[in-house]
Order: sequence, then C-alpha cells, then structure tokens
Amino acid sequence: MVRNSETGITEEKIKGLLQARKGILKVHGWKTRKIDDQTYVVAHLYDVGPASNTGGWIFEVNLEAQIVRPVLGDAELEKKYSGWDQDLQKKN
Repeated sequence: MVRNSETGITEEKIKGLLQARKGILKVHGWKTRKIDDQTYVVAHLYDVGPASNTGGWIFEVNLEAQIVRPVLGDAELEKKYSGWDQDLQKKN
C-alpha cells in the first residue's frame, strides 16, 4: 500500500536518494509494526556513517480506510511514533 500511495515516495525515489549518499550505508529496507487491527507503522530504514545514524521514511497505514500518511512532517504523528525507527530497526 505504501509503495502505491500518493505520498510521492516511490521505490525508485528511495533508491536514487540512497545511491546519492556518501560514506558508509547500511540499508535495512521495509519494516512493519502492527499497532492495532487496522493500523500499522511502515518504514524504509537505513543507517549512515560510522555512528549508525538512522534515517528513512516512516508511514502510518490504516488498512480499513486505505489511508497512508507520512509520519515525518506531521507533528502529531511524529510525537505519537517517536522512537519507532529504532524499534523497527531492532526487528532486523
């Protein structure tokens, strides 16, 4: 659903942005975490540099309503899901 959503974040765009990165790069790829029966957090994560600074794209997905919302840039969602990137990364 995220890959086909209208968020503007496509697989090709992600690959292009990651290819432009310099230095050490570890790609974790797509990860998901179930919040409730209809809501999931979906992220494409990566680490950059020797300090392993996590970056990526994080989305809230509502399956029932067929809604995909980017977490980054939405203050309420950022607060709600703060720290989820590290939690999703641990599932690797």
